Amino acid sequence: SEIVGILYGPTYAASARYLRVLAVTNFMWTLISVGFWLSVSLAHRAINFRFSMIQAAALVVLATPLTIWYGSTGTLIGVVAAMSVALVLYSQYTLRTVSLSFNQTFLRAGLSAGVTVTILAILNWQLSMLETSPLVKLLLILITTGLSFGIATLVFDRTMLFEQLSYLRRL
Repeated sequence: SEIVGILYGPTYAASARYLRVLAVTNFMWTLISVGFWLSVSLAHRAINFRFSMIQAAALVVLATPLTIWYGSTGTLIGVVAAMSVALVLYSQYTLRTVSLSFNQTFLRAGLSAGVTVTILAILNWQLSMLETSPLVKLLLILITTGLSFGIATLVFDRTMLFEQLSYLRRL
């Protein structure tokens, strides 16, 4: 909450607990986007429309009662549930559409993301006990997160990491 307070002001410091959950949905979107952009590149508009409608329905059906019963926590649960629905739909679509295995398509990136989220959670817990400037904490989080994802990607999928670095050099 200190870092949120520095970045957005003290008014938004209370939102820090919600941002943690939304950060997880960002990792989910990384995996969902594989199928989303595959369907875009193949001009499978009906797939995108159908999946978007199913995800929206899941959000309304789940998040509405959960919000009524549990407030903002219920909303977060509903959002994560709707994202999980999208993750399953787009993952199945991707695996049916391309001739790559689950391992090649999702597992390595998912493992790298999982390692990064775990390290980030541990770091966040450790930093909560450290008495230092929130700006220093933010820098530690940024550096550690980038390094942990890079190292995990190197371990789980060396080829992908080198392709990404090659792409960055060309920019």
